[in-house]
Amino acid sequence: MKNEFPKAKIFLVVMTSANWSGFPDDNKVGKQYFSLSSKWPTDITEENIIKTIMNPIENLFKIIIMNAKK
Repeated sequence: MKNEFPKAKIFLVVMTSANWSGFPDDNKVGKQYFSLSSKWPTDITEENIIKTIMNPIENLFKIIIMNAKK
């Protein structure tokens, strides 16, 4: 991949950390590693959605757009 696209940046995005330990204390969280929710999707409700969001996907989109401008 790097040979064909040397400027490519790799991101890791998981839907939920409900079934694994996530990225404990890694400084790449929210910058390169994203765990979107702390709950399984079927357990998310309107009442708990704000507390459920871990790393908003919008931050990833912002990073991609900023890198595309370079």
